[in-house]
Amino acid sequence: MVILVIYIVAAANTSLVRDGGAVLLLVLMGAVILNVTGYVSGWLVSWTFSRPKRIAATLSIGMRDFAVAAALLVGAGFPTVATPPAVVFGIDEMTTSAGLTKWFSQSS
Repeated sequence: MVILVIYIVAAANTSLVRDGGAVLLLVLMGAVILNVTGYVSGWLVSWTFSRPKRIAATLSIGMRDFAVAAALLVGAGFPTVATPPAVVFGIDEMTTSAGLTKWFSQSS
């Protein structure tokens, strides 16, 4: 479902995606910074937890599915140009959470 939302938002913003290299780079950098901040916050907040609970807290706090937020923005009538940051963050979150989960499982 998330992939479908990403495709719909990307299609609605074709000109921005095609012409907005600097804007999209800035959005990507912001998404990565926000995502890393979420994981670090989760790790720090759960400092006293056991390892399994700490990993769960880190992923729970760090993972926010903003691709769904993009669908909500469109559904609420916001302009489609407001949705790419949410989608970029959703893609970043899915990628980093999978990588972090693999890293946690290998380092146990």
